[in-house]
Amino acid sequence: MRILLDTNVLITVFIARGTCSELLQHCARAYTVVSSQLLLREFEEKLTKKFHYTRQDAREVLALLRYKYGHCHSCHIGCPRVSRSRR
Repeated sequence: MRILLDTNVLITVFIARGTCSELLQHCARAYTVVSSQLLLREFEEKLTKKFHYTRQDAREVLALLRYKYGHCHSCHIGCPRVSRSRR
């Protein structure tokens, strides 16, 4: 089974140890952890803008995530077209 952890969980894993870190470790042992380019870009953006990581540090966090959880695959997650137009 594949499991996708949202950006907030990933940020909490790297900012504060605790439940989210344990969740990621459990998921990595029991499931195939997947992500998307969109989520990984959002993760990098939040680290740099909200938590003031340098771009290089944020990329190293992404590299660590991929190294430690080598089966963290990037997958295409379909996004339906959403329109607020009532046409």
